[in-house]
Amino acid sequence: MSAALSAARGETVGVDGIDAGFLRRLATTLRAEDASSTTVRRTARSVAGIGRRAVACRFAAVTGREGPGPNGGSANYDCTAADDPATQAADEQRHRSRSRSLLAAVERPHADRVLDSTREAAMARRLVSLRREGSVVAVVGFDHLDAVADRLRDGADRLRDGADRLRDGAE
Repeated sequence: MSAALSAARGETVGVDGIDAGFLRRLATTLRAEDASSTTVRRTARSVAGIGRRAVACRFAAVTGREGPGPNGGSANYDCTAADDPATQAADEQRHRSRSRSLLAAVERPHADRVLDSTREAAMARRLVSLRREGSVVAVVGFDHLDAVADRLRDGADRLRDGADRLRDGAE
């Protein structure tokens, strides 16, 4: 991710923000799932943590300091930003493999699943919106990549189906 973001040379836009629309969608999802008070509290704590991390990352970017690593802690990488992209990608793949192994061993709390699903839907909507303005390359954390890609694919399929129905009705 860092290699891709560096290559963008400042031409970046965030797609994983917490705004009023995101909070409305999250509240709607929690109500629709009849979430327990424990799930609502955990979700609120997670949203606050995401906000704190976003501020820390923005501060690091503005000041040129090293920001927090994945999940808010400092990252322990076996390479640096000065390494070539292939070395960075291989190191990231090792981190991904270890993380997936750990996550497969435990069941994630309901609050985490609700929050991630809402974030992924918001990211996909933002990417669709940006795509209307031109070409987009998305750098998405690996835990969200498949879900965001699926949502984008599903949205494209729905648009194609709608266009086909319109065309068929005109014929």
